[in-house]
Amino acid sequence: MKLFKQLLLITLIVISSLFTNAQNVGIGTTTPTNLFQIGDVPSSIFGNSFAIGANGGGFGVFQYANVSQLASSVDLLLYPNSGSGYVGINTNPGHTLDIFSHGNAQINLSEGVGGQTALFSRYSNRLEIQPSDAFEISIGAVDQRNLCVANNGDVGIGTATPANLLQIGSVGSTNYSGNDIAFGSTDGTQASGIAQTTTQAQWYSTSNIALMPKGNGQGRVGINITSPGYPLDVEDYANDISIYAEGYVSSGSFVSSSDARIKDIEDVSNSTKDLQTLNAIQITDYTMKDKVRNGNKQFKKIIAQQVEEVYPQVVNKGVNYIPNVYQLTDKIEKTVGGYLLSFKTAHNISKEAKKLQLIDKNGAQQRYDIVSIPSDNEVLIEAPDLKSDTVFVYGEQVNDFRTVDYDGLTTLNISATQELSKLVKQQQAEIDAQNAKIAELVEMVKKLMPKG
Repeated sequence: MKLFKQLLLITLIVISSLFTNAQNVGIGTTTPTNLFQIGDVPSSIFGNSFAIGANGGGFGVFQYANVSQLASSVDLLLYPNSGSGYVGINTNPGHTLDIFSHGNAQINLSEGVGGQTALFSRYSNRLEIQPSDAFEISIGAVDQRNLCVANNGDVGIGTATPANLLQIGSVGSTNYSGNDIAFGSTDGTQASGIAQTTTQAQWYSTSNIALMPKGNGQGRVGINITSPGYPLDVEDYANDISIYAEGYVSSGSFVSSSDARIKDIEDVSNSTKDLQTLNAIQITDYTMKDKVRNGNKQFKKIIAQQVEEVYPQVVNKGVNYIPNVYQLTDKIEKTVGGYLLSFKTAHNISKEAKKLQLIDKNGAQQRYDIVSIPSDNEVLIEAPDLKSDTVFVYGEQVNDFRTVDYDGLTTLNISATQELSKLVKQQQAEIDAQNAKIAELVEMVKKLMPKG
């Protein structure tokens, strides 16, 4: 009985310090809005299982069937071990914040209802961010987007709308998109794009491209060489050609390798035969088939196929494109196998053709593999994307495109000229001898003529 009285007294003391409001119990408050509440809390903290309030702020804890919820009216600060401890979620922490997940994503960040969401996933050797919408990191001013990851995975630096895999700045209205790397001028009016295809790396630009090695005008560029010795040093060659230019090449002077130490000299050329060869070469008047580039300009030069018949050592064969199609498509259809190009007239593409050269609206050359040639007016090409309703087709690639070594023709001309010089000297000697005989005959006639 004595023990029962003591327990009853303790219970009455505890109850006397509590104030009840319906089923809620409060300590230090007469109007608890939570099931168990200590002190006064803001109106936003209500209906929780447990709540604590002080100095105008408060937080509450509520238990759902599948999750425990902590709500706070102010910032929430954790000070484990007096500010030097660790916090762990699903793991014994060894860092300031350690998170171990049984699922794919360790952190899910979202903004508002139906807003942007980003899933952060840490795997054995990588960290993945999978945004459902653009993911941005800003440093400095508000809305200054220093880094943006679009919802398709494109990354932008200094732009919130990247249209390339990695884009630095705005590319404006240049329509540069789909490249591996793209970068724009500060005002967004000019842009460059770099793309790697299965066969080549391509650099597109709306402006001129200036290479400034060393930055002082004294640098060097090497192709197939790691230590170039000249402003442009090209090593190796294909089909005897190191540099190919479709138009004229202008230079203040021209030099050619001719050192005897790199040659196996056989004999001096037969100038008589060289003169005969030179006489067999035909000079031809012609215009170019590519009227867009050359117009109707008249040329007076040689034809490689004709030179090849009489002097084949100066004719080389290589890979190039010829304007045998040279017309706009009538229709473009995307099919399972590629793009089907149709023409109003015959395209003249040979059955052996493997590649086709197209020219886009900006004048850039695009080259694609030929899948098949269904008819004389159709060709199927393998192309990633043709965004136009029509395109200009230049022609097919050939493996026997002929070029002429004009340096070789020059030396042939020198040898033939030397032969002419010999003939002129010989003829001059004969003329001088004839003139001497004529002079003798004149003197004889004068002596035979009667005087007076």
